[in-house]
Amino acid sequence: MSQKLFIYGTLKSGEPNRWLIDYLLRFKHIQEAPRPARTEDGFPLVTDPQTDHVPILVDRKGQGECVEGEIVEVSEKGALVLDEFEGLDQEGEYKRISIDVVNHLGESEKCSCYAYNGPESEISRLLKLDFISSYSTKNQPYSGSKEDKKFGEEICARILKNH
Repeated sequence: MSQKLFIYGTLKSGEPNRWLIDYLLRFKHIQEAPRPARTEDGFPLVTDPQTDHVPILVDRKGQGECVEGEIVEVSEKGALVLDEFEGLDQEGEYKRISIDVVNHLGESEKCSCYAYNGPESEISRLLKLDFISSYSTKNQPYSGSKEDKKFGEEICARILKNH
């Protein structure tokens, strides 16, 4: 069974961790190319200088701007890969939230999205940073891609043993 995910950061087209989406697409854990979309509601999207400017969406619907990203429809195994890569349900990493997005055709879709999963004190600190509507390494420095690639390859090898 596939799941729709809204991605907004380093996994988007042209960004450092896009290789992981392309890998999942090549081995049919994503059925079709990601589609452009934006959130229906505003959310705080920040890049945190304390974490190498990683893009972080904070679960505060109605604050911030509509966030630009992409919709990917992933298989169960593909979702497991992305969940582990994003540190799903680990303190200080990400949780999944359900959001409404507007796709490239102007239609509304329900998707899961990775949002920050940390203590309220950290959320308060993040909410003091400048909000952005679209993440790009062209505007936000990020140098963790070599470590991320090694980590992602290990996850893929373990979860997708026989693709």
